[in-house]
Amino acid sequence: LDQIAKSHQGVLAMVSESPQIDWGALKLSDYACVLALDGLEDPQNVGSILRTGWLMGIDGVLVPKSRSADLGPTVCKV
Repeated sequence: LDQIAKSHQGVLAMVSESPQIDWGALKLSDYACVLALDGLEDPQNVGSILRTGWLMGIDGVLVPKSRSADLGPTVCKV
């Protein structure tokens, strides 16, 4: 792990940099919940919101390209 990542806690996960929402599946679903984030610049806040959303069963997240924290290592760690 030390050769792959600068900072780790004994765990490594490979993720897609821009996962896509399956809009077709959402349309066919009886219930769907999409979380829209806007203006969140603190990566720790973004990570906490994503973790809470995952626990609550959200189906997708919309994150703007500007005025938003990068979905980088800090967000993933939180």
